Amino acid sequence: MRIIIRDDDTSFYTTPDRLEQVYGRLWQAGIPVSLAVVPYVRGDIQVLHREGTPYDPGIPPQYRGDATAHAVSENTALCAYLNEKIDAGLVEICQHGYHHAYHE
Repeated sequence: MRIIIRDDDTSFYTTPDRLEQVYGRLWQAGIPVSLAVVPYVRGDIQVLHREGTPYDPGIPPQYRGDATAHAVSENTALCAYLNEKIDAGLVEICQHGYHHAYHE
């Protein structure tokens, strides 16, 4: 039996610690995960379908409302971590939008 695990919204805001908390046990068991990465995330992206939650909850509070595009490559700790997981065959990277804006 095979399973495919795909997780959305890895971005500049993602920490290696968070990914390890979520997927560490799977990776220890040799189970790979596909991560859908946002290449240039912005903090002003609004969640149109969640009333009372104007910004994507994955955006840290200090970045909410910020229209600056943050390249995932600027998060060097995350990139180094992901490259280790890729080399180990535990992560596959998929592109997920560009800025993570709806209808892009």
